[in-house]
Amino acid sequence: MTAILISEKAKAAHAIAEGLGSIQPIKVNKFLTIYYVKNRDLYVIPLRGHIMKYENSAAFAKWGASDPREIILQQNAIEKKPADYAGTYIKALKDYAKQADLCIIGTDADIVGCNIGIMDALPFVQMVKPGILVKQIWLNDLQKSSIQNAFQNLIPPKYEWAHSGEARAIIDAVIGFAATREVTLTLKPVLKAIEVK
Repeated sequence: MTAILISEKAKAAHAIAEGLGSIQPIKVNKFLTIYYVKNRDLYVIPLRGHIMKYENSAAFAKWGASDPREIILQQNAIEKKPADYAGTYIKALKDYAKQADLCIIGTDADIVGCNIGIMDALPFVQMVKPGILVKQIWLNDLQKSSIQNAFQNLIPPKYEWAHSGEARAIIDAVIGFAATREVTLTLKPVLKAIEVK
């Protein structure tokens, strides 16, 4: 069974791959190296933390064109988009998912890690392989024995942790965008008056 394992960062990907067997690095570009563990038929794909981010939608992009409070009230005020550097990672996820039967979420063992693996990365895998089997490796450290033990005892994905992190990201974005815009627009005339003096 061919598998992919999604890691949160390059250092963790290398440690996990090395902990599972002899590795063959596949250099995609200067930022991304994928590790193939031949004895497990496993491709370990590192991310660069979050590959997706929330931004104001086009309808709310111009600060003076809408009331900042509407960012809180309107569901279409924000949207999730790939980060500027995400293209290479998204392509790798899609390319390697096509040949995989199993996707292992191997991001950090916390809410943010679950959010990155399950909410940012997994949708791109499922886009090209909708029925792929999904498991999670739960690692508290990157010692070889821990990695091997956790790999033998994969768990169901912690979707509730991932959704918890997503809710927090949405709240942070909505409140942050609205508050920043409200403060900036409120203070703009005051700052202009100070500049004139």
